[in-house]
Amino acid sequence: MAKIKVTNLKRIQSALRQKIVKALRDKDIRGEVGTLTGDQIQSTTFKSAAESTQKTRKLLEKKNKTHPTYARSKINITFTGELLDDLRKNVKLEGSGGDYKYIIDNSEKKHKRYKGAKGKLIGKSLSNKQIADYIKKLIPFDTFKSEFLNKLTKKLQQLLEQKLKGKL
Repeated sequence: MAKIKVTNLKRIQSALRQKIVKALRDKDIRGEVGTLTGDQIQSTTFKSAAESTQKTRKLLEKKNKTHPTYARSKINITFTGELLDDLRKNVKLEGSGGDYKYIIDNSEKKHKRYKGAKGKLIGKSLSNKQIADYIKKLIPFDTFKSEFLNKLTKKLQQLLEQKLKGKL
């Protein structure tokens, strides 16, 4: 019988932890987390739009390019898609030791103003973060239901495995 002595496990654990954290910070993995989160928000319909809202939207549609998933009669937080695109691109990893979390939040980048019925810009110039914070107050919703978190966790595990094996 042969015996093999394994030493320096602490160093191996530390090196492995560093590789995992580096993979978690990877642009592709953060991008996938942002994409899945944005898709989850976009696929959620919060309620039907009121008649007055639909009339306003109809006027705005004439002068503004809308997102393919936008629907005049449903509120799904998508008109042009600019706000969700910004959210998808703003994923950061925070933490230390063994506890890490992704922070997904809109940036301070200015959201494009909409054109009114006459083609002139309307409304205030606000950042994507200001708009998102306002929406959160208006529409209380839990985007991160356990089903979605399970899906995201599985996808993240797959991506980490690929990254650590050098396939991504």
